[in-house]
Amino acid sequence: MDLLAQCQKWHEQGEFLKIIESLEAIESTDRNSAMICELARAYNNVANQGSYEDRATLYKVLDLLLPLEYELNQDYNWNFRLAYAYFYLDQEPLALKYFKQALELHPEDNALINPKSDLEEFIEHCEQAIALPSFSSCFAERTKDTWQEFLKQESIIRQALIEDEAHQNGATIIAMLGEIFKRTFADLALEVGYHGPKYEITFSPEGDVVRLFELVYFMNHAPKQALENWSFTIGRSGKGNFALKVNDIEIDGSDVQVWLKQEKENSYTLSCYCSKLSDLIAHDKNKATWLLFLLTDTNLGELINMRYIDNLDVLDEPLAEPGITLKGVLDKLKEDGCSIDFSAQDFLDHNYIGYKMNPTQEESFPLRADIIAGGSNCIGLLSDYFALDESSVNRLHADGAVAGFLAFDLSNMTSDEAFDLRDAFDEDKQEFATIIGGATGTHYGYIDFIAWDIEQFLQHAHQFFAKQKTQLVLFHTMRMNSSSIMLKGER
Repeated sequence: MDLLAQCQKWHEQGEFLKIIESLEAIESTDRNSAMICELARAYNNVANQGSYEDRATLYKVLDLLLPLEYELNQDYNWNFRLAYAYFYLDQEPLALKYFKQALELHPEDNALINPKSDLEEFIEHCEQAIALPSFSSCFAERTKDTWQEFLKQESIIRQALIEDEAHQNGATIIAMLGEIFKRTFADLALEVGYHGPKYEITFSPEGDVVRLFELVYFMNHAPKQALENWSFTIGRSGKGNFALKVNDIEIDGSDVQVWLKQEKENSYTLSCYCSKLSDLIAHDKNKATWLLFLLTDTNLGELINMRYIDNLDVLDEPLAEPGITLKGVLDKLKEDGCSIDFSAQDFLDHNYIGYKMNPTQEESFPLRADIIAGGSNCIGLLSDYFALDESSVNRLHADGAVAGFLAFDLSNMTSDEAFDLRDAFDEDKQEFATIIGGATGTHYGYIDFIAWDIEQFLQHAHQFFAKQKTQLVLFHTMRMNSSSIMLKGER
């Protein structure tokens, strides 16, 4: 009997650990795709209870299966097993995609394959969880768990940094920290170092305001014990002497000519030219743009770049008028009255943008289509909502957080009463969520939020609105095509 046939027998007998032991004993380079899929199935079967250890095992399934996408994306088993792992990682939006593909690929004549009814039930569960998210462990709970785990392991990591005098084990140390913070974040970019008197960890938002909200909440809940030996920073600080090496060419901020054009308050277009990259610009402008963005981001500092530079334009030739070097951009921003010393929380507090819309005149309309005016300090989420782009919402969902809004009926309320209600809710929301904006429409008032514990938040919202005069309140995720959930009244 060959190994795969034996694995099938073990599977039927529920001997999943024997499958794992046998297949893990084979060098990864010697395992074919059928063996990898069988190993992934065994890991799935021992890891669906929701503990962190189970989550870590399910991430192994992703690591096994995702590299096979090009080869096996039309294979039923590959789609089902990948969907299954995402499902038990509480990543239903991704699970739904692969369950649907598995349903399309379902072999009608194979009695050993999961029945279609099972697939349809998984799909229904995914759709329900997308409209009304429910997590085995929400972002708030994951945050608490992560900091507890960090306290258990931080002395080991400090010792590893002390012993790494030659700076040879940085990747190993980053991996150790990555495993800790993966308890909260499905993916997270970070840096670690020591410059005295404390060890330092810098979390990168990677230019994403949504990730910035997550990191601010996460850092606000760091225990005091974690701060005794460590300092934590959100966003890489500026390094004016940072240089990149491209092939044999070294480039720093003095090699890049820059022209700053102010588009509006706190918003600039940065046009840049670098003669040392002229060949690369001519042959691969995308790569040149990425390199110059990285150089700009690192020289200015991540938060400064996010706050002030809205567009980066790489020029084929320098402009006729004199420019400045990249190293001079910070001085120019200061001359214009821009603050360059602010925290991530300051960034979010000053990121509020007002907007106006042309409300629909239709009797039947999707929520938010009736908006007249509103404001938000996470305007990208609203833009994504109308563009049907769910990437940021999915990223939050993967971390156990929910971007959504409450819509309340305005038919028996004045404008002042609606504003007062939004303010009262914001003040009374506890720590279950961060309010990111609001809007007024012809039919509804809107309260926009990111919930760190969606169950507690919705319970609180239900209790709050039970005391208000508005007759109808709906909860809706920041997904145009998901269903609304009734919190009060009848629609």
